[in-house]
Amino acid sequence: MIRSLVTLLGPAHAPRLYRYLAWLVTSAVLQGLAVALLVPILHALFAGDLPTATAWLAGLAAMVVLTCIAHYQQAMKGFALALLVLTTLHDRLGQHLVSLPLGWFNSEKVGRLSRSATSGTLMVTGLFAHYLGPVVSGVVVPATVALTLFVFDWRLGLTAVLCAPLIYFTHHWSAAAIGSNDARVEAAATLAGNRVVEFARYQQVLRAFGRTQDGYAPLQAANQAQKLAGGSMLSQTFPKLLAGGLTVQLAFALLVGVGIALAAHGEIDAIQLVALLALAARFVGPLAEAAARSGLLRMAGNDLDQLVSILREPPLPEPAVSLPLSAPGSLAFEHVSFAYPSGPTVLRDLTFSAPAHSMTAIVGASGSGKTTVTRLLMRFFDTTAGSVKVGGVDVRELSNAALMAQLSLVMQDVYLFDDSLEANIRVGSPDASARDVAEAARLAGVDE
Repeated sequence: MIRSLVTLLGPAHAPRLYRYLAWLVTSAVLQGLAVALLVPILHALFAGDLPTATAWLAGLAAMVVLTCIAHYQQAMKGFALALLVLTTLHDRLGQHLVSLPLGWFNSEKVGRLSRSATSGTLMVTGLFAHYLGPVVSGVVVPATVALTLFVFDWRLGLTAVLCAPLIYFTHHWSAAAIGSNDARVEAAATLAGNRVVEFARYQQVLRAFGRTQDGYAPLQAANQAQKLAGGSMLSQTFPKLLAGGLTVQLAFALLVGVGIALAAHGEIDAIQLVALLALAARFVGPLAEAAARSGLLRMAGNDLDQLVSILREPPLPEPAVSLPLSAPGSLAFEHVSFAYPSGPTVLRDLTFSAPAHSMTAIVGASGSGKTTVTRLLMRFFDTTAGSVKVGGVDVRELSNAALMAQLSLVMQDVYLFDDSLEANIRVGSPDASARDVAEAARLAGVDE
């Protein structure tokens, strides 16, 4: 997670993150040491040794002051980092997004991006403001207390150390379950967001054919799936959270049992038992707080991973200096092969040219690669093999501004009218014969 936070903040702000973490750990260690001082204080008070108790109380007061200073520093630095994310992350995302190839922007990624830029950003700010502090304290404070228990009684210290792996694995198990369920909720929410965008984008078509009166079935299905995913997350994660909290309480019960057994056998006196049990209580307190926040930390971590994955997407490479055009107005494909990411090859060794001041029609059946040709021309993607040339220059040797200056594009958004396939074909020529319609369907590749 630290690497992801460094990526999110950027190299310029990485030192601020490290300073925040240093103050956070320092504050937690000081808290543990301050709690440990309660043992000699209580022992001296119960023994009636006021001078010794006063001396230890003075040390405790100094430790409390240092703890307050460290806690203030980590809290302020945490809120400052949260504010930094709120004020700069959207700018960083915007600057990075304009450098990505246009082929990156499909409907799935746009929906995920919208959610990450809104609720995801707020969850990530919560890492600094609300989640990291209690979780780090929940690990460091008990570790410090466990080490100090060794100083006072090695058997209680050993018991605390032996409880730690069980507590860790239980919390890791519950947090992992929350994280995986949150990922499913995130996927369902992204799908619902995509359907909302789709519903808004195609309002003209939906209204033209009366498809809005009874609702939009894909959007309703996506909303229902999102509700089911949220309910499933609650039912599946609650027992695991309960198990995590129960493990912490069992650890405290074990420490109490060991302490009572030692006192019963005369290994420690009653005064020392009371003092050590007070210390043991502070061993489990931060652990319980960490258990309560670990699920939120994992959920925020999922949002952090989503944002970082966007920032790590490689930008479209552009030359520092665009090459001059040798044949303005012309374009050529030379032995071009191409496959979409994680897809089969759709173009193989394609070669053709379109001279300047000429008209070239690209004709083919549906799915034959016509749109892919135009996308490669606009450099939505780079070719797998071969080269695409505009103005006599490989598009990879042109800046984006120089390439767009050579192109004038009207994108189409194809859809069928709410009628038969034959009626859709006849829109272009209502008086066409049945043979002409059949031939047009064959040429378009929709006659199967």
